[in-house]
Amino acid sequence: MSAKIEIDFETLINIASDSRAVPRIRLAYGELKWDYFSILFGQEWDVISPLNPMINDDSLMWNAGNLGDRRPMVRLKWADNNSGRNRWVIAGSISSGGAIDRQDLDGNGIRDGEDSGLPALQFRVGHNGSSWVPDQTTGLGVWSLVSFESVDAPIMGNDDFTAWGVGIDWVVPLWTAVTWRGEAWHGRNLSDWQGGSAQGVNTTTGREIESSGGWTEIQFARREYTLAIGMTADNPLDSDLVGNATGRTLNWTWYAGNRLNLGGGLSLHLNAEFWNTEYLTLAGGDAMRLKTVLIQRF
Repeated sequence: MSAKIEIDFETLINIASDSRAVPRIRLAYGELKWDYFSILFGQEWDVISPLNPMINDDSLMWNAGNLGDRRPMVRLKWADNNSGRNRWVIAGSISSGGAIDRQDLDGNGIRDGEDSGLPALQFRVGHNGSSWVPDQTTGLGVWSLVSFESVDAPIMGNDDFTAWGVGIDWVVPLWTAVTWRGEAWHGRNLSDWQGGSAQGVNTTTGREIESSGGWTEIQFARREYTLAIGMTADNPLDSDLVGNATGRTLNWTWYAGNRLNLGGGLSLHLNAEFWNTEYLTLAGGDAMRLKTVLIQRF
């Protein structure tokens, strides 16, 4: 039996949701574990999309290719006891819908995910196996999600909406100091899962917005230094955005991230990110972000 509470003070004024309280409760859960099986109840990271790009520590490339966030859930997990060379992990959860985007399309004061009366469902199967690089393992996973939303005032005749998605994740050693990591996914109405470039339902047509995306990076790790070079993309289907003048048709980035361990628990992060957003009827926008992070671990 174990429990964990993790908070921080990085939140925005007037933002109050299940996953963005003030102070922000990042994680708060209890867990019961046996030899192979565990039950978790509380706020934890999503079962789907278990990896994160190395850079952009504050928002993890959300709505630009990386899915998954923290939300209240009950999670069941089975994992065999092999040491990593041939290990299976199966996890599923019932979780809160609307915890991230707080969507309330009909303005009745009840989040549409809660108005449906149905929980969100998540499932993942993962496997760690031996690789051709000595003393390193290959990780592969497949996952899916489904959640439900209801409104009291129909939008173009639709009062029930469904979010769904499927995806894969991988960690593949290429050489002794080089690893290929990433995720790829496809789905609909993914704004509550940090997808669809933050677009879920087209309020003009009443259609759920379909999108595809993912991210990939190559990591070079040598002693106290790690370099990651990668790119991300979140590509909503243009035809699902018709009637939305500010609809984002693509968010994509490329980046380089540096991690240097200075010793004594002190580490330095230096990131460079290039962002591009394209719109249905507006001119696209670019941004270059340079970030420095200094962390002291105790």
